[in-house]
Amino acid sequence: KENTKTIASLLSKKTTATFGFEVPILVLLLEEIQAVVNANSFLQDKQKDIAFFHVTFLEELSDAEKTIALQKTNFGVDEFFIKDKAVYLYCPNSYSSSKLTNTFIENKLKVTATTRNWKTVNELLTMATNL
Repeated sequence: KENTKTIASLLSKKTTATFGFEVPILVLLLEEIQAVVNANSFLQDKQKDIAFFHVTFLEELSDAEKTIALQKTNFGVDEFFIKDKAVYLYCPNSYSSSKLTNTFIENKLKVTATTRNWKTVNELLTMATNL
């Protein structure tokens, strides 16, 4: 697990040196990506269109108090749940019109994060599996 933090730090430094600005980088193990895919309980609801699924990957576990406060907030038709270091999103009116943006989640949970749509998450899993 320490290796992923070291790799992320090296990639971040190289990116900053090359492009002149900082970009947060998260590195996940194959097992972590697989666990995220397996834990998406939105998949059990066949009424939900997977085209509107997203996952926000958190760099670290969020503080329980901040997590509870976020979970008490109503986001209209948008739904989410948090499991370990992942926030699962269902935004049926599109992610771009949702309040549950990456920046919003980072600000509320005070954790560095990156969000990917469900198709990309599964493609990352496929790529990692085939290495």
